[in-house]
Amino acid sequence: MKILNVVYYSHLGNTGRFVRNHLVPSITEMEAPTHNGLVSHQIFGPGPHQPGIPTKPLFFSPAYADTNDFLLVFPCYGRTNPETRELEDMVPMPIRDFVKRVENENLGRIIGGVVCGNRTFGSDFTNVKGQFDYPVLGRVELAGSRTDADDIVSRLSHPALEIR
Repeated sequence: MKILNVVYYSHLGNTGRFVRNHLVPSITEMEAPTHNGLVSHQIFGPGPHQPGIPTKPLFFSPAYADTNDFLLVFPCYGRTNPETRELEDMVPMPIRDFVKRVENENLGRIIGGVVCGNRTFGSDFTNVKGQFDYPVLGRVELAGSRTDADDIVSRLSHPALEIR
């Protein structure tokens, strides 16, 4: 039995609203479900550039690695390095820490991410290039819409994400 774990970090609330109001209902209403179950889990943290507060639900263990698929949803924040003038830290630290934990502890498979942001960032809107090594299944402005969620859900059934 495969479980889709929607793991999200929401600093100001927009990402959380998108997950709760649009993404989870859209996944739940899929005509041809890609997974046998759905769990959403919020990562808490004091800010995007500080570590998340460690939490470990029971199902996040190597014993369940074969059943866990993770879809990560997170806002895109960045700051400019004063020396290189390059953007850095676009992926919030609590999400980076979670990715390391999943990889290092063999907790399951990360199937991709959904990046939330603000279009006022221009060309840097949801830019996580080089900082997130998984498919970006969707880019959402602020709290998104049901149409955004439906588009993302349609990508969950892509053959490249096929259940092992």
